[in-house]
Amino acid sequence: MTWYNDPERNRAFREGESAKIRFELVPYTRGVGVELGCGPWRAFPHFIGIDAQRYDSPLGPSLVMDCSNLATFSDEAFDFVYSSHLLEHLVDTAAALREWWRVIEVGGHLVLYLPHKDLYPNIGEPGGNPDHKHDFMPEDIVAAMRLNAADWDLVRNETRDQDDECSFFQVFRKLAAGAGQLESWRLPKPAKSAAILRPGAYGDVLWTSSPIRHLKAQGYHVTLYTEERGEVVMRHNPDVDRFVVFGAQQIPKGFSSEYFASEAKKYDLAINLVESVERNALAWPTDTRYFWPDRVRRKVFAANYLELIHDLAGVPYEFHQRFHASAEELEEARAWRRDNCGDEPMVVVAPSGSTAPKFWPHVEELAAMLAAEKTHAVILGDLRGMEIAAGWYVHPVGMAWPIRRAMALALIADVVVGEETALLNAVAMEPMRKVVLLSHSTVENLTKHWVNTVSLSGAVPCYPCHRIHQTFDRCPRDESSGTAACQAAISAFEVMRALGKVILDGRR
Repeated sequence: MTWYNDPERNRAFREGESAKIRFELVPYTRGVGVELGCGPWRAFPHFIGIDAQRYDSPLGPSLVMDCSNLATFSDEAFDFVYSSHLLEHLVDTAAALREWWRVIEVGGHLVLYLPHKDLYPNIGEPGGNPDHKHDFMPEDIVAAMRLNAADWDLVRNETRDQDDECSFFQVFRKLAAGAGQLESWRLPKPAKSAAILRPGAYGDVLWTSSPIRHLKAQGYHVTLYTEERGEVVMRHNPDVDRFVVFGAQQIPKGFSSEYFASEAKKYDLAINLVESVERNALAWPTDTRYFWPDRVRRKVFAANYLELIHDLAGVPYEFHQRFHASAEELEEARAWRRDNCGDEPMVVVAPSGSTAPKFWPHVEELAAMLAAEKTHAVILGDLRGMEIAAGWYVHPVGMAWPIRRAMALALIADVVVGEETALLNAVAMEPMRKVVLLSHSTVENLTKHWVNTVSLSGAVPCYPCHRIHQTFDRCPRDESSGTAACQAAISAFEVMRALGKVILDGRR
């Protein structure tokens, strides 16, 4: 089930109690979880809806069962349990809370949205719900959790009385045994707060490290809104104080700006970088500009990517793009280099990017040239089916390593060679020599502000295209290799020449 473009099919997302807080749920409902008492429509399509009765609705309950008895599910089966306006209908609320807490794994969340006793008609009053068994204040739920659930942190505790709301919203995070019962929602708020929204690929999110450094220097407490992969690549960045991480099922394409607009009210400064480069400096096949004449597209898309996001963030042109590896990750990288390369030079090669045309076909030839110079070539990323024989100086790691391990090794390399990809973005401002194999971007677009970087491009009429090619439908291919013409045109000899004396004389 997905969010639909059809307004009628999306009606459920604009109605009901959950619609009032849908975006508030996002940080706490990633992964696999249940919505108890969902009624005819679940808050999000990826929720497992449970209700005591069946509804004739495509977004209705997945399971029909007693919401207070989850014996079907094992302990710690879910990342979250969410319930809206249900607990007040149950006779034994303590038993229900114990059962709901049981199925949440450590680190997961219990998310409750309940009618507020002071805002909603009470039992027996005019307008009151005749099926209600209880009238709750927020402190009643906290007291019940103290008696029926161990080791939690109350991270949200808010009365919701704006517009047509008459409820309160609570989020309990399950902690490891022995942690106690905490209430971090009481902690003082930062004096100055800023938020940046940037979903996207690893390299796209890494760009945010530069404006974030400026915001941190200006005294802001910085929250980064991003997808799972964004959190992965920005983890350990000392300038990010908080992450709000969402999945594609939670914020479908086209809804992220609407979501962030609702979140922006919580901050002194909010910066929306959604598709800041992809839509403003590159053309997609669905974009009319994709079909413009090359000369026009090259003129319009001349902006530097880092300058653009600095402009959007309102910070100066001082660039601090960085990948921050942990001490443990760096030590692991150094140990691998010692064990596999000794004291000899090491070149990290990333021959592929995120799209089909981003692949350099001469990596095996380059590895042989480096081996002849007694230089180790560590080849990382998708090799697109290419069989590269391992040797004393050739290390075809491929996709065997997670992205952070690959980036940590790149940080301690003598040279990094590769496509316009995340690995090269991770070392953009590092002192080692970089050789970038340009495809749809130019030096002005991508590497203008990079440190110690040589940018190579193929001498073909279509370069630079400023197009995002997911396929080869409109990307000219080299007949011999079957790869993009612009990549095949960059020879291994050119790359070796770009390395200069680094290989022969350089040692870190």
